[in-house]
Amino acid sequence: MTKLVNKQEFWDSMYETNKAGWDLKSPTPVFQRIIKEKKIIESGKLLILGSGYGYDAVEAAKEGYEVTAVDFSSSAISFAKKLAAEEKVSVDFIQDDFFNLEIDSYSGFDAVYDYVTYCAINPVRREEYAKLVKSLLKYGGVFIALLFPVEDRDHRQLPSS
Repeated sequence: MTKLVNKQEFWDSMYETNKAGWDLKSPTPVFQRIIKEKKIIESGKLLILGSGYGYDAVEAAKEGYEVTAVDFSSSAISFAKKLAAEEKVSVDFIQDDFFNLEIDSYSGFDAVYDYVTYCAINPVRREEYAKLVKSLLKYGGVFIALLFPVEDRDHRQLPSS
């Protein structure tokens, strides 16, 4: 399985077969609060890694952030672009493996946001991921990571221990 997460086809399949169990079909409530309260990041350039269907990206753009959002899945990015158009906001959506981002072109972000993406990375690439995030942030930038969402969910879906 860990080799599959490095392939676009894996992520397209997850979205196309509706197996993206992390997808809330709406903006992430904690992230909504973060961008509305403007305590962690007041404004500026925001990069979203593993943006999925783009709900968080669109929500941040509506709040005035300059948003770049990256996802491996062409299906997810296609949906996200339509959502942004419907909401009449501008988001720079990039369909690619974020490990392929050219640091010279994509750096100087005020914040980098990750909603459960770190958990999906092949564990051997996690140090590489940390270095990537650091290189994408401007000096004094903020890394926002929601690694274990705890908002209301149907707990019957969880495996019993």
